[in-house]
Amino acid sequence: MTISTSFIDLGTDLLPGLALGAEAPTKGLMQRPPRKPNERLLDRKLFLKAFLWLGPIEALSGFFGYFYVLKNGGWHWGDSLLPYDILYRQATTACLTGIVLSQITANSLVSRSFEESIFKLGFFTNRLLLGGILFGLALQLFIVYHPLGNKIFSTYPLEAKVWLFLFPFALLLLVSEETRKYLFKFSSQRRV
Repeated sequence: MTISTSFIDLGTDLLPGLALGAEAPTKGLMQRPPRKPNERLLDRKLFLKAFLWLGPIEALSGFFGYFYVLKNGGWHWGDSLLPYDILYRQATTACLTGIVLSQITANSLVSRSFEESIFKLGFFTNRLLLGGILFGLALQLFIVYHPLGNKIFSTYPLEAKVWLFLFPFALLLLVSEETRKYLFKFSSQRRV
């Protein structure tokens, strides 16, 4: 799974990440005072958002995909699986797919702005991001379903129901981040 894990960031997430750099600037950003010289780029708010809010949802998606496939394949707690076992390969493929689905679909969309809702920004206003998401999904489909992708990344094809089981985690990430943005904006308005 080492190659597959690295591929999350180097392959499927690369173009959506680059496309976020082409995002239109936040309205009113230039009217704000500049950042303090000693203020870090990775501040507490961003750290909490990334590692204690969105990251755990992506991890949960991966874990659920992994154990869902194992349970449906007849595996029981304590049973050992070898790395070349088809059930193990399907489970690790489901884990990877869950993380990729959450990361390149929902996380890339909600990461367009720290404060503005994706509903206000619009889902289709950053065409480079949409292209990056489609490319990432196509790459993931190659990893999951093409024999060469299976060979390179030690993956195994998944049933469609596994994707359907994993997709709600992307929705959960989107809804939870939109809720955070709403609460952030609501509390900011109350302070003014």
